[in-house]
Amino acid sequence: MARVLVVDDDPIFQSQMDIFLTRLGHQAMAAKNLAEGLALAEKQVADVVFLDVYLPDAFGLDGIGRFRALATEPEVIVITAQGDPDSAERAIHNGAWYYLEKPVVLGTIRLTLERCLDSRDKLREAGQRLVLERDDIVGSSPALKQSLFLLGQAARGRENVCITGETGTGKELFARALHDNSPRRDRPLVVVDCTNIPSSLAESILFGHIRGAFTDARQDREGLIALADGGTLFLDEVGDMPGELQRTLLRVIQEKRYRPLGAKHERASDFRVVAVTNRDIRGMVKSGAFREDLYYRLAQRHIHLPPLRLRGDDVRLLAGHYVARICSDQGQDVKGLSTEYLENLSSLDWPGNVRQLVSTIGVSIANAGDAPILVPHHLPPDHKARYLRQRQRESLATRPVRPETSPAPGLADSQELPTLRQFRETAWEYLEADYVARLWAASGGQVAEAMRLADISRARLYQLLKKFPPPGRTGRTVTD
Repeated sequence: MARVLVVDDDPIFQSQMDIFLTRLGHQAMAAKNLAEGLALAEKQVADVVFLDVYLPDAFGLDGIGRFRALATEPEVIVITAQGDPDSAERAIHNGAWYYLEKPVVLGTIRLTLERCLDSRDKLREAGQRLVLERDDIVGSSPALKQSLFLLGQAARGRENVCITGETGTGKELFARALHDNSPRRDRPLVVVDCTNIPSSLAESILFGHIRGAFTDARQDREGLIALADGGTLFLDEVGDMPGELQRTLLRVIQEKRYRPLGAKHERASDFRVVAVTNRDIRGMVKSGAFREDLYYRLAQRHIHLPPLRLRGDDVRLLAGHYVARICSDQGQDVKGLSTEYLENLSSLDWPGNVRQLVSTIGVSIANAGDAPILVPHHLPPDHKARYLRQRQRESLATRPVRPETSPAPGLADSQELPTLRQFRETAWEYLEADYVARLWAASGGQVAEAMRLADISRARLYQLLKKFPPPGRTGRTVTD
């Protein structure tokens, strides 16, 4: 018996699923929005979540990672009446187990649920047996565990592997871990930088040449394909590979045979390809920017790495790991991390992912000097400003809104409907006036502090104070 949670604001669908799941012998639970669903899944411990895309309080796909981050790591099956290919792909990349579109027959739901539970059991069993050499791949989030499971499966096989993910998610680390955990670990891992191979030298670099093949060929030289014999050929940033090079590599990857420049006969090389890219390579195939036949030879197995924003507490684990690493490399005592510093790191979306996090930590350590503990003050300026603005927003949010400054009072009761422009201008003025009043109170009437909190110039502050004099302030009497 499994505990199945249905998060959907349609009461009829909830009722149908409750009856159906109960008949299958499962314990059914229901929630009408994301917040209620997360609270219920954590309290009642769900094994599988059926999640609608459009919920009253949130976009359902943004909740996949939050469900997966719960202690029981429930599987998520997205089910929606307004499906589209982009949402389906996003759901899978966010960690969903499957994606169903309404109307869906009960038999399909039953089969999908059975397969999901079976896969969940096997994944847990495999995870208990699987021991990977993972070096700098740090984290324990469900999203990362799924990628590591796929890595373990791929490492034992012989198929070519394509690793995708946003910039800075650790694709190269995964490629090297794939090689290090494979039977080819004792043979070379040969890197091909697909962005920096000149077209005129591509064949010589890849296939090598014999003496006399061209003017400067004074001796035989092996190419990268030959060096990868018995090992792994790592195609870095394969999405940037020129079309001519795509055509050149296609047959070589398929046949595992190549001909050095100037040679009369082909030679064999037993290599396995691991290709990585931060590009939407499937989209490139659809648009014709990347050869479809080459893509299918490269992506016999596919591993998509989750962005850091979907990895929950992995940010804190990574921070601890890299603080220790950087301090050790610099011959320093390992610095501690304050709660506020970790909270700041955890609050950021990290568009540059792990690479950006490591860079930020490096700057923090440099800024800290001899200080034994990292605090928000040691962050780079843009991060520090963001942290202070966030703290101020939280402070302002706890203050009651004054009735006389509620957005655009009287507009709703007006007999004559204003134009949209008039409404926006009036509403904006009331919002701005309310902000200035709160800012003045939060700064204690001190200009310098108000400038810092609002992140504005002195001239701009005086403009606002003149336009919207806060309570208790008259003329230009201010405290600097």
